[in-house]
Amino acid sequence: MQTVTFKDKQLLQDVVDDPMIKKTTLTQWLKNNQIDDSGHHLTYLDYLSRYKWIARGKDWCRRKSKKTPPIGRLIYIHPTCGELFYLRMLLSHQVGCQTFNDIKTVGDVIFPTYRAACEQLGLLGDDKEWTYAFDDASSWATAEELRSLFAHMLIFCDVADPLALWTKQWRRMSDDIVQRAAADSHVVSLHVNEVDLQQYVLYELEILLNSNNSYSSLCDYGLPMPPPHLLAELKNKLLMEERNYDRVSLSQKKEVMVSALNSEQHIIYETVMKASLQNHQLLMFVYGHGGTGKTFLWTTIISALRSAGKIVLAVASSGIASLLLPSGRTTHSRFKIPLDLTNNSICSISKNTQLARLLSETALIIWDEAPMTDRRCFEALDKTLKDILNEPTQPFGGKSVLLGGDFRQTLPVKPKGSKRDIIESSIVESSVWSHFKVCKLSKNMRLLQPNLSNKEKEEIAAFSSWLLQIGDGRVGVDDEDDPTDTKWVEIPEKYLIPDHEDALKDLVRFIYDEDIFHNPTATMFCDKAIVCPKNETADEINNLILCNLPGKPIVYLSFDSIIPHANDRGDTEVLYPSEYLNLLNFSGFPTHHLQLKVGIPIMLLRNMNQMEGLCNGTRMIITQLLPRLIQAEVITGVQIGHKVYIPRITLNHTDKELPFIFKRKQFPVKVCYAMTINKSQGQSLNKIGIYLPHPIFSHGQLYVALSRATSTAGLKIVIKRQEDQPSNCTKNIVFSNFLAKLESSQVVDMELLLR
Repeated sequence: MQTVTFKDKQLLQDVVDDPMIKKTTLTQWLKNNQIDDSGHHLTYLDYLSRYKWIARGKDWCRRKSKKTPPIGRLIYIHPTCGELFYLRMLLSHQVGCQTFNDIKTVGDVIFPTYRAACEQLGLLGDDKEWTYAFDDASSWATAEELRSLFAHMLIFCDVADPLALWTKQWRRMSDDIVQRAAADSHVVSLHVNEVDLQQYVLYELEILLNSNNSYSSLCDYGLPMPPPHLLAELKNKLLMEERNYDRVSLSQKKEVMVSALNSEQHIIYETVMKASLQNHQLLMFVYGHGGTGKTFLWTTIISALRSAGKIVLAVASSGIASLLLPSGRTTHSRFKIPLDLTNNSICSISKNTQLARLLSETALIIWDEAPMTDRRCFEALDKTLKDILNEPTQPFGGKSVLLGGDFRQTLPVKPKGSKRDIIESSIVESSVWSHFKVCKLSKNMRLLQPNLSNKEKEEIAAFSSWLLQIGDGRVGVDDEDDPTDTKWVEIPEKYLIPDHEDALKDLVRFIYDEDIFHNPTATMFCDKAIVCPKNETADEINNLILCNLPGKPIVYLSFDSIIPHANDRGDTEVLYPSEYLNLLNFSGFPTHHLQLKVGIPIMLLRNMNQMEGLCNGTRMIITQLLPRLIQAEVITGVQIGHKVYIPRITLNHTDKELPFIFKRKQFPVKVCYAMTINKSQGQSLNKIGIYLPHPIFSHGQLYVALSRATSTAGLKIVIKRQEDQPSNCTKNIVFSNFLAKLESSQVVDMELLLR
């Protein structure tokens, strides 16, 4: 149906018989696609970018001008208009349509209605998606994997009616319960009635929800709780988890690791063990550059204390770094630190809760990658521990805290922040910093690798020395605009790929050979990556590689919506229609138009379940692409090879500059042949390519990028030449005064620690 306008004196039959009346921009778009295939990659909304509408002849004509074309915009249609609303939505997504049936065709299937086509494309936000996703997963996943998927849906997917989803799907999550009960009771033909079976599935789900980042419960989602006798087993679950270690195995591991410690590490180890034995508080920061064995030291201390039955909470500021620690967690998930920090923030931990009891029993907190954390996180934990432990005068309530990291690396991220803002957010500027002793690790553990030749040792030592000079800002020519913090550094020729038209392609070929594209495995991808300063550049590289891979990509479209700050939803929706929302992209958000292929590496953009290795920054290989699920295999951390199912989740973005809260339902992943330098922090790579089309822009970025390399043979760099600079030079930003101030204060003589 289309609106027809005519003059009041015109005869209706003349109007009906006029062929021009039947021509509209939409009907002629369909017709033009039948005779001109050069616009088949364009949606109806985008057609104006390559074609212009000739009003007199009522037809589309290809543009000849190279000027920026006008922006097309569809008239607003309210959702209550039914099929017309869904047609409008499809016109923003379907390309190359030649008939109205083409508009409602998805994957070679012509759907009966425009709404059904929108639903298949994932453009609608309702609970049917979760039912479809469960149906997809049940064909491949075990009952345990389905329970994990159900928990993810409850926590991340804004399920409107969790009880209805539970009622429909619980039996699929119970398949292994009877088998486990039969094995435990040694009864071959054990029968479990339906009510008891439900209770045990609920119990397993409650365990998952309790142990996830959210520390949530079934009752939070309106679901029935397990019976009291099963809940009693969960009462001290957090304590049980932190004591449920094989102490004999840990003791044997500790003996081997202690014998491998160097003299610096050994002094710190003995200091920690002495403080633990005497029940004295120890507040220490271990300052060491990459390769000095901080993670090895943490693992040794954790093994020693846990083998003695003591509780150690191992946390890190980033998800990737936390996966390198035994039973590691992110600081925000472990201590429930709020995301929106103020100077008065405290952790969301109440007295007499499981987490409070766990903290009171804890012997040591190990916090890795501390320099990249906002000082208010430490202060929030300090205030919280003082409160729940009733020790208002003792820093951190009297608990021992061991921090670690490297201030040469990136400091806390402050969007649009100045140097002063960044430094003021560092732990060095915190009120708790004065209580910490600073101990330095300086010996390079990579030189102790077996079977190294003298030449290889010399190369590693020279590379490490050069890295430290870059990290300290002691090498290079001062920048004219910022001589205090910025230098132009000359990169040795052996690390460079010369800048030319195909330099990026050469870099890609150096990191990823043809075999990895055609026969990808977890071991092939886990120690390789390309890094660059900005997300836009990483996306450019990922798209370049994806387009050159065999096979057609699967496209997943997001469902975008808004919640206005003011009470004017109708007006706001008119101003910000769905096609505008689809164009919005924010840091850490998946795109509206997500293209994926089986066998490519992807990165998770949210902390979902650290027990399964699913945290922000986890890399995976796609093994199967289902309509509403991604099946993938983990390739980083301690869960390498673990199979996981990722649903679409709801992600929220709040920005003071926007008049609404933005919501996007999409798979929380992005292609990751390339990643940003900041995202790579904490990872060690045997093959790394650094792509610098623009210079780095913040403290420590160049140092972080270079220090990801575990060997000089696996490092290559492409530098786009900057004006008035040699082709082999790039920018290095280091807050030298900040590092110098740190060096001159609080660093203790290691030999004095044991006295």
